[in-house]
Amino acid sequence: MANADVNARVAAIMSCQYGLITSRQALNAGSSRAAVQRRVASGAWKVVRRGVYRVTAAPTSWRQELLAAVLSGSEHTVAGGLAAAALWHVPGFPAGPIELRDQYSRSRRPLQPGHAMSCNLLPHHCTVVDGIPVTNPTRTLFDIIPLVHAERAERAIDNGLAMGLTDIHKLERLLEEIGERGRPGTALMRQLLEDRGEGYIATESELERMFTKFCVAYGLPTPRRQVRLIKGRVDFVFDPGIVIAELDGRRNHTALLNREDDMERDARLTAAGHKVIRISYRRLTRDPDGVYVDLRDALRLAA
Repeated sequence: MANADVNARVAAIMSCQYGLITSRQALNAGSSRAAVQRRVASGAWKVVRRGVYRVTAAPTSWRQELLAAVLSGSEHTVAGGLAAAALWHVPGFPAGPIELRDQYSRSRRPLQPGHAMSCNLLPHHCTVVDGIPVTNPTRTLFDIIPLVHAERAERAIDNGLAMGLTDIHKLERLLEEIGERGRPGTALMRQLLEDRGEGYIATESELERMFTKFCVAYGLPTPRRQVRLIKGRVDFVFDPGIVIAELDGRRNHTALLNREDDMERDARLTAAGHKVIRISYRRLTRDPDGVYVDLRDALRLAA
């Protein structure tokens, strides 16, 4: 095979892998071990992991480092844990960790940051995102539960649901598939799914999560979330559907057009016989008793 053809194949591989190539890939492209060593000796390539090379001119990045770690593992190695959460853009999980998951038939050893052997990592639990083999969103959410505190895990589940990365049924199927007594994360995942139940719609913001917990703490009825009324969605509705709680976040509902849209929708809802109570982040955090009184009185009048 001509050198030009070999170089073209090598370049094509590297262009899809953040400037990376493995020794096996180079050999399969028609290069020789001696040619690989010459590229390293000349400074054209740099060794980044055992058997993994980076073209020196390629810019470095977290994704490149993560893929290099994956390529240096077995054929079943994928990005997982906190790194996978970052790849799927789950809020609260920034790029940075280098975490891998590898196949292992059965193990009750707790998952931990780094390169962990993962119990029952099956082919359909894995996919590719940004050119990097990775656990799929459902498996990712299950795997990060034992790595973070319970509240952060719950927030990740809700964010994953709200973003459409997974759904309750997929999480339930995975729980049935790999969840077992003694496996870290199984008990908490089961509890989180039981709490959400059939037809659950994930909260989309920190404020919605705070309001849900506020209702529980103050003994208020459990409202329905994200209900469509009068050509739009409202945040929370207390049955029988008269009292509506609309939440104004710290960053949302501040622009003039947003405020005007809110006022117009509130007017339509009021004309239709609903009682709309707007609750700001500031008031919910600084005057929760006042919020409770407003909701309690509205619910009593609606009864």
